[in-house]
Amino acid sequence: MIRRLASSALAFALLAGGAVAADVPEDVRNSIARLNYAGHGTRYNCTATVVAASAAITSKSCIATVDPTSIHLVSGFDRGNWTEHRRVTRVVYDSADQDVVLLCTDAPFERAGAFGDLPDAGEADSLLVAGYWAPRDQTLNSRSCGISQRRAADGSPVLDCGLPTGGGGAPAFTQTDGTVRLHGIAIAGPADTTRIGRWRGDAPAQACAVP
Repeated sequence: MIRRLASSALAFALLAGGAVAADVPEDVRNSIARLNYAGHGTRYNCTATVVAASAAITSKSCIATVDPTSIHLVSGFDRGNWTEHRRVTRVVYDSADQDVVLLCTDAPFERAGAFGDLPDAGEADSLLVAGYWAPRDQTLNSRSCGISQRRAADGSPVLDCGLPTGGGGAPAFTQTDGTVRLHGIAIAGPADTTRIGRWRGDAPAQACAVP
């Protein structure tokens, strides 16, 4: 009975949140960070996508109500283990997409780099989204989402699936013949949908280099 109940709970979790991200290669895992915040009686997490040695992007909603310098980015996180840990020192806002923010870190990520400097990724029929969302926010999750026929008000793509709490800032990307192309990050939308936000400001490395 216990085994059957555990199996049912796992099946429900998989339906609700996707699958544990066994299909995500190591270099991509190391380019996805669990965004952690703890302070003043509040604890939560989101996801951040490393796009340059000392820069990551995430959803503005993940940092809107906190001191950004209290945020920790932990790449390759998996149930208490991680690849690299960085602190956020500064936030740069994107005037073109106000839901996307750039997080500048106190030191470079040395083992990230799968997503590069946000080149034009082209078109796709579906995208893989990977992040640290509930109910399994202690390990990387992934799910494949189709791209809806409709667009957000700013013209950006909309996925046909929503993401649980913690999925904001998760990278949406394709993997083809070993080539990873980042299309943007997950921004929560209405009616169980997810908008794809893109950093449209200066090159992330350049933006974080400016004092």
